[in-house]
Amino acid sequence: MAKVAVLGAGITGLSCAMKLSEAGHDVTVLEKNNFVGGPAASFKYKDFILDYGPHKIFTQMPEIQKEMLGLLGDNALAMPKKSKIHLFGKFFSYPVKFAEVFFNLGAWQCAKCLLSYAVSKLNPRATEDNYESYLVNRFGKQIYGLLFESYAKKVWGSPQLLSSELAKARIVVPNLLSIITNAVFKTKTLSSDIIYYPKFGFGMMPEAIAGRVVKSSGKILLGAKVKSIKKHDGKITEIEYLRNETVSTLKPDFVVSTIPINQLPSLFSAPDEFEKSAKEIRYQAMAIIYLFVNKDKVLDEHWIFFPESKFTFNRIAELKNFSPFIAPEGKTVLTLEITNPELINESDAVLTEACLKEFLALGLLAKEDIYDTLFLRAKDAYPAYKKDFEVHLNKITAYLDGIGNFISTGRQGMFNYNNTDHCMDLGFKAADCIINNKDWKQVRKGISYQIID
Repeated sequence: MAKVAVLGAGITGLSCAMKLSEAGHDVTVLEKNNFVGGPAASFKYKDFILDYGPHKIFTQMPEIQKEMLGLLGDNALAMPKKSKIHLFGKFFSYPVKFAEVFFNLGAWQCAKCLLSYAVSKLNPRATEDNYESYLVNRFGKQIYGLLFESYAKKVWGSPQLLSSELAKARIVVPNLLSIITNAVFKTKTLSSDIIYYPKFGFGMMPEAIAGRVVKSSGKILLGAKVKSIKKHDGKITEIEYLRNETVSTLKPDFVVSTIPINQLPSLFSAPDEFEKSAKEIRYQAMAIIYLFVNKDKVLDEHWIFFPESKFTFNRIAELKNFSPFIAPEGKTVLTLEITNPELINESDAVLTEACLKEFLALGLLAKEDIYDTLFLRAKDAYPAYKKDFEVHLNKITAYLDGIGNFISTGRQGMFNYNNTDHCMDLGFKAADCIINNKDWKQVRKGISYQIID
């Protein structure tokens, strides 16, 4: 059996390691953090179990759903999903029920939206190479301005500088006509109705997968940071890593990496042209503010979206609504997420003050109800789909494809906007390539996921 090094112990890396170790391969997972799960991990804070933002278990892949729920067993909690969006000073259902929004807009605004859509069909923009032009052609400028523009600015930056691939990945329905058709005939799944969540935090999921890896004699080395990857004659020969202030090496037959793809050229000491492309592949940072509240419950929803530019945060969630076991009785915790590129580099104190002021103005809580706060940052939270990113991504991918015993996969390793179910599937597919001697390049071409909120 082969010696396989898996770089990264997030959902993708662990899922790959689980399948490989259970197939009898000699697997070693290197994880730079001192915990497994990456952004899908949970952590203890005082008397709370917290996630790095809200997560859920829902997938349109039955085999992945079965795997996830099987890993959790009796610890999988099922619940109807509840989410809303805040617009024009009111809360609406989410995903957006356009009839509900239009009713509150009034007849004149509705007419403007329909007229704008008609104009976009009769006189579409000539190119669709950015987020804005792609959506204006499909929804009209009026609807684009109401529902998509400000949210894009808050989360990713200027819509004119974003790739149309972002819109394709994140907007489930292709155009306004499809929305109307779906509202009448229910032709497409736009949202998860029932979701699942681990009883004691989402971190139970990666921990359960890690348990399976170890049970099958796989090794997981925490606090192990990859320093360099050496290759010879088109194959990796050695991985150098630092752990406990000691440099060690692995000599694997195969390597599966979930490291951010823009970090790989430097680890390989790749030619300058690939280093330059790596600098053009960027990830979006995120900040999370946790509000600890002296109430048993604040929201009815799991999360609420805030697309309007007047709000610093773009989503709030109440983690206790996912599981009552993550917080003590009589207390709850809310998370406020910030990704706005224009604000993300502000200090913790400035962002906290702005978000608290805006949140309290909603009237959901009084200031004295909040007894503690926690501020966390994530450097590489989301792929930043800037225009022309594909040119640079394809160049790096082509370089990596030339390495015979190497697979780069996962959300970070493929620069994809994936959910945890997709990450597990990617891990399984990578493992299958090694187990059954398949060509990862060909397998990758057939991979396509739909993001369902």
